[in-house]
Amino acid sequence: MALLLGYLFNLLIDEISILPIEERHKRSVLKAVNKVLWVQNDLFARHYLAHAKSEGAFEALDFDRKRQEKNDVRVETKIVADEEL
Repeated sequence: MALLLGYLFNLLIDEISILPIEERHKRSVLKAVNKVLWVQNDLFARHYLAHAKSEGAFEALDFDRKRQEKNDVRVETKIVADEEL
């Protein structure tokens, strides 16, 4: 989706740059369009992130994190055990 918004923004830049208005107005229009696209991109990201969470897409990541934490505990235990010897 971000690629589509980027492409759209490039098209708008080209079209706005050929408008017969003052440069300061062109800059203002470009800034406004940029803000709208940033907000839209943020809304898309929030929607898809919430959808991915509800679908369980992050369960695999959580599993990897828990496995890594378990391995870290094992390594710390081994280091402490070696130091006691």
